[in-house]
Amino acid sequence: MLHYPIAREELVPPFVELLKSYGQSDDTIATHISSLRKLFVFMEENGIEKYEPSTGLLYLNCVMADPILSRPTKNKARAVINLVNNDMEGKGYARARTKDLSYHWEGVIGREADRYLKYLEKDRLLSAVTVRNYGKVLESFAVSLKRRGMDLADVTWDVIMSHISSLERKREDSLICLKNFFIYLYENRIINESFRELFRSIHLPKNVKLPSVYTIDEVRQIERSIDRLSAKGKRDYAMILCASRLGLRTSDISLLQYSNIDWQRNEIRLVQHKTKVEIVLPLLPDVGNAIRDYTLHGRPQVKEQSVFIGHSAPYSGMTPCSVSCALRDRIRASGVDVSGRKQGAHALRHSLATNMLQNDVTLPVISSILGHSTTESTKTYLAVDIKHLLECSLEVPMVDKNFYIQKGGILYD
Repeated sequence: MLHYPIAREELVPPFVELLKSYGQSDDTIATHISSLRKLFVFMEENGIEKYEPSTGLLYLNCVMADPILSRPTKNKARAVINLVNNDMEGKGYARARTKDLSYHWEGVIGREADRYLKYLEKDRLLSAVTVRNYGKVLESFAVSLKRRGMDLADVTWDVIMSHISSLERKREDSLICLKNFFIYLYENRIINESFRELFRSIHLPKNVKLPSVYTIDEVRQIERSIDRLSAKGKRDYAMILCASRLGLRTSDISLLQYSNIDWQRNEIRLVQHKTKVEIVLPLLPDVGNAIRDYTLHGRPQVKEQSVFIGHSAPYSGMTPCSVSCALRDRIRASGVDVSGRKQGAHALRHSLATNMLQNDVTLPVISSILGHSTTESTKTYLAVDIKHLLECSLEVPMVDKNFYIQKGGILYD
């Protein structure tokens, strides 16, 4: 049995013996060791010398939140952490259960649902996770139709409403998926009605999550708190500015290359990883100077084209997970009260949008800076723009006292 805490360089030999005791093949052992090495890189980047189960869970959370990593890579990371942690905690060997990824549908709706999912993946370039979520919603609807002896041609307003009402959770997600599915069918002349008016008329209560934001003063405190004399401090300061001044996501910060920077025109031009939309941002003096200072006086001298790299061998480009962890640690160490607020690039991105709104920057301009395809996504920040919300409030008129003492009033004697 593995015992914790254990130094990372001492973990490999007993882990190999553990896998052999489970009857794992040499190829499987090599795969797990490769995944374990990635864990070691994460530990080095975050200054963690000894491994314990909580370290593995922290690493796994970062891996699962990384939009760049493929599903197989994430599954391998989960497998190796489960193997190590289960043995350390005396739980023994547990084989991973695989999920059935096939859909249970048939008939016309099954055929069209398959085509629609391929369209989302190949033409719309949606992520595998999003396509899978659409598939689950359509599968639930197809099963509901089959239970009633219906197919696509039998769908009416009542059928859709009955299905939505029968759902116990995720009704809002189901509404969005079904609405887009039926619009697709209508635009491709598969059905004669899009049901647009129906979906517009459905209003479901939902819990609106307000974005985590920091004031301008708090953002400046975060930036000033970083020790810019050290190499990592120079790197983290430049990454913080990319999030707080330019609104870049962690994925775009990690993928930023020198070829994306036009020093002559003072521009940063890149294709966003999440939306696949190209944006052009001004290379603000503070951001440009921070990147230049890091490049000349802090960055290891390697041929890696990524601007921001890990400071431990083999000095490869940083992952979104590493960027997120580095920014989170800097925000927590800044002295800013983070209670009830998220810490990371996304919170700084939210803060940039909210502070621009409060300074009367219009929604279309903010949308272009953040790389939103429409202003709908940007409207989220209206909920935390207290300054302008107060300007929209109406004064409540005084009620004449005769209203309360009129006949039938609650104070009528």
